[in-house]
Amino acid sequence: MKNIRPRRITEYLEILWQRKMLFVLMSSALLISTFYIVREVPNLYESRASVVITAPTTDERLVQAVPFNLLTQQLTSRANLEELLEHYNLYPGTLCAPYVREVLAEQQIQLISFRDLGAIQMDLPS
Repeated sequence: MKNIRPRRITEYLEILWQRKMLFVLMSSALLISTFYIVREVPNLYESRASVVITAPTTDERLVQAVPFNLLTQQLTSRANLEELLEHYNLYPGTLCAPYVREVLAEQQIQLISFRDLGAIQMDLPS
């Protein structure tokens, strides 16, 4: 059995110096592949949400009376979007000027899309 002795830091540095090309090649490969992957990730994100609209009454005719377009307009109103932008601090430092808020809200309006999934019967607890 061999006698194992503790190595000094200088011995580890000598090992690294002897294998410096391997160390440089592996580090370079890792750096280049990381750069390529990060560059290829799109700077666009998508989120989905479901909005459930309930009426204070159980009369189904009144629930269906509210037009889908009216609800869409309320959800995408500039005031509503500006409030969301400020509340969640989505564009920090850029919401100072009212013009900038309007431009950002208008951009968000263009990106939002809605689909009517139809009425779903839900049993709510009383």
